[in-house]
Amino acid sequence: MSQPIKITEAEQKSGIYSITNILNNKVYYGSSVNCVRRWSEHKTALIHDKHYNIHLQRAWNKYGKSNFRFDVVENVSADQLQIVEQQYLDFTNTFSMWTYNISKSVAHTNRGIKFSDESRRKMSIASKKRKPSDETKLKMSLSHKGKNTWTAGNPANNRDKTIYTFRNTLTNEVFCGIRVDFQKKYNLSQGTLGAVLCGKRLSHKNWELLIT
Repeated sequence: MSQPIKITEAEQKSGIYSITNILNNKVYYGSSVNCVRRWSEHKTALIHDKHYNIHLQRAWNKYGKSNFRFDVVENVSADQLQIVEQQYLDFTNTFSMWTYNISKSVAHTNRGIKFSDESRRKMSIASKKRKPSDETKLKMSLSHKGKNTWTAGNPANNRDKTIYTFRNTLTNEVFCGIRVDFQKKYNLSQGTLGAVLCGKRLSHKNWELLIT
């Protein structure tokens, strides 16, 4: 009999959470006064193909639930929750190719809360005045460190001019060159290769990355 999943105290508190696609490292940010309960709500909607975020829903349908990870990024007091979440949304606006978030404003996210125009104005002013703490900036930076930055129709790997060295573990063939040439030559999956480059996978079609 399998052991029940242990829910940490941090996950039950209010804070910023992330839902990450472990194959391509795209992430969805949200906030809740009870993070683990909110994750359960997300999963229910996604499983029934009724999630309000169409980008996240399509990715869930394509990659499957086993390829998504839930994390509590930062515990935040309830009274500061919306302000800190706005900082994360601002961050995703800068690196939109990494995220599933559609709305770039806390006032417009689907949380079942109706904000008056005055409330939105005050939240906007408060968010601009409150600069991210060093801890918040570090967590946002670490959460995106090493991500492969690509989106459908405009793959960032075409702009990646880094010279990589790969070795085929079966044939011992070695390839040295840029990522896009490697993918095209051996008909490799962009997302899976990205997982290899990020250290999420050891190899792809028997090709492993050599660290030089």
